[in-house]
Amino acid sequence: MNLATRFFSTQRLWQVPILLTSLLFLVGCGTQELNLLPPPATPETSSLDQRGTLRMAHNLGWGGDESADPASGTSYVHISMLVYNRLVKLDAAGEIAPVLANSWSSNADASLWTFELQEDVLFHDGTTFTAEDVKFSFERIIDPQNGSPLAPVLGALEFVEVVDEQTVAFHLANTSVDFPLLLTDRRMRVLSSTAEIGIGTGPFMIDHFEPHNVTRLVAFDDYWQGTPKLAAVESIALPDNAGRIAALEAGELHFLSGMAPDESLAFVGRSDFVVQSIPTGDWRGIVFRSDIPPFDDDRVRQALRLVVDRQEMINLVANGDDGAVIACDSPVWSGDQYYDPVTCEPDIAKAKRLLAQAGYPDGFEFDLTISDLDTYWRPMAEIYQFQAAQADIKVNIVEAPAQGYWSDVWMVEPAVMTAWLERSAAQVLAEAFYSDASFNETFWRNDKFDRLLQQADSTLDAAERTELYGEVQQILRTDGGALIPFHLKRGRVMSSQLEGIDAVNRFAIDWHEVSISEP
Repeated sequence: MNLATRFFSTQRLWQVPILLTSLLFLVGCGTQELNLLPPPATPETSSLDQRGTLRMAHNLGWGGDESADPASGTSYVHISMLVYNRLVKLDAAGEIAPVLANSWSSNADASLWTFELQEDVLFHDGTTFTAEDVKFSFERIIDPQNGSPLAPVLGALEFVEVVDEQTVAFHLANTSVDFPLLLTDRRMRVLSSTAEIGIGTGPFMIDHFEPHNVTRLVAFDDYWQGTPKLAAVESIALPDNAGRIAALEAGELHFLSGMAPDESLAFVGRSDFVVQSIPTGDWRGIVFRSDIPPFDDDRVRQALRLVVDRQEMINLVANGDDGAVIACDSPVWSGDQYYDPVTCEPDIAKAKRLLAQAGYPDGFEFDLTISDLDTYWRPMAEIYQFQAAQADIKVNIVEAPAQGYWSDVWMVEPAVMTAWLERSAAQVLAEAFYSDASFNETFWRNDKFDRLLQQADSTLDAAERTELYGEVQQILRTDGGALIPFHLKRGRVMSSQLEGIDAVNRFAIDWHEVSISEP
């Protein structure tokens, strides 16, 4: 029996909708309140009714410890993108576009970056946005006492200077040509320097914060880009993927992002739903802790990657090339300026030779921990289990609860599934693979990688910088502890009642322009 026959003949009970289970989960959970300054008064009920409430879901991956702090390691990203603004963002064409900053420039060696800020921007508590808020927000990120996972991304930043109320200067320890690109990260949000966490300049403000259940945001009518067309947004905790899809089908959600192609296909052609497909740098993978045997041997790590037929995995997991593109164990995707195009065919014979050299002539056995948190993980694990067996590697799939996966399993167990959203090359290589990065999920340390990554970021010549990033990716492909088989084309399904959502990354959506009509 070939892999396709074996895989699709399996009873895949994990795909059965279990909305009832999700709802019972919500009823049984406790609540978490956030200590916030009181937001401005909620708009009149009649106004809320007229403008409508958008309902979306989040996966409770941090087990209810989701934080309203956008720079936190447990950031509640569904909320941050609505409550706070960034200085800059990537537009639909992948170019850096202004948000709270309206222009920026550097000195000759790109070690000093100056940003001119928007005027007449208000925080939710009525105070005016100034350069002091930018200084506070970014120096807070790099403060080691705060332990932000963004600190390695801004590793070159020494301090932020307030030039005047509408101008800030970022002083770097060395050249960083791509510094503005780093600031497009979805978590690089600007906080108020005078208010508690939860007060932003975004189109919506927190009304009720309860990650275990329903978090409610209401429109900030004094939003600087215009009054939001929605009255409110609700983010509902649904930890399992099947439950989220069932809730969408039942009309309990208006918007669901990150769906696999075979899942979104069921909504194609229906008048009550709109389906979008978006090429991204998002990836799903398997990570091995390189500080724990047998994964501490680079020959074993190479063998674990060589057994994978990536095209076969894409065909079975992502509906072929319509749903994903091959990635050769680098997180840098084809839309990035530093993408390094290589091929990576499976090589079972070489994998066996490497295992024998590492002391495993008859192969070895290990546990791979997964959960139903993400729709891709189980089929990926099952396919990998089959492919690895050809090199006498026995993979035992171990199920863990979806709730709290990121806090209790990820970066704890020796081999786990992972999921990352798109980031620029300079950012993701630093955040996920630099030796001292807090999100170095493989616990991998490579001095040459660290040195070349720093050198690449500070190299002014574009061709030389591109070459260095290529070398960095090659080291990662051959020595690293991550198996990254593909980058995703992301499916998004939403109610046909919604308007104003373009086919762009959800963090690039102009949420104040989104509206909802009566059914």
